[in-house]
Amino acid sequence: MSEGKEPPQEVFPDPAILLHPQIPKPLHLLNPRTILGRVWWDEQRKIAYAKHNYCCHACGTHKLQAEYHQWLEGHEIYSIDYATGKVEFIRLVALCPACHNFIHSGRMQMLVAEGKMSEKDYKAIIDRGKSLLKAAGIKDTRERELTVDECAWEDWHLVLYGNNYGQRFQSFSEWQNYFQKQRKSGRHL
Repeated sequence: MSEGKEPPQEVFPDPAILLHPQIPKPLHLLNPRTILGRVWWDEQRKIAYAKHNYCCHACGTHKLQAEYHQWLEGHEIYSIDYATGKVEFIRLVALCPACHNFIHSGRMQMLVAEGKMSEKDYKAIIDRGKSLLKAAGIKDTRERELTVDECAWEDWHLVLYGNNYGQRFQSFSEWQNYFQKQRKSGRHL
């Protein structure tokens, strides 16, 4: 480390995590827990949970006071370069179910459509997330991210501890067919 430079201080709680972008479709189902396995995943989740005394990294709520379920969930944080297709794993954080669902709001929409989540719970989670962002003075930029020009499908790759992994799906139609089959079988969620 250079003299006079301090390491960046981690912010806790950090509502900005609620704006973490979604993984691009070519890399869906390709993640650290599938590459490194369940033992690695469980170990890393326990470390992330303990790091902030079993509180959600986004909102600070202790797992025993969390809405919907009294536990924490692991969420991967990535650096995403939309021009080159490089998606690099940074770290794992602990989130309460409400904050984790806010990040994955598209998944929640599917749950509502299938009758696995109430419209009331969906709206409450979205409103809660927006309130956390507003209270922190953070502008909700999720809609803008949906229009970002992305690189070619085949250029997307995951970087995990210095190793490169190509796409899980070779084309949009392959991705679409896979998830349509999963949805029909009830196994996608």
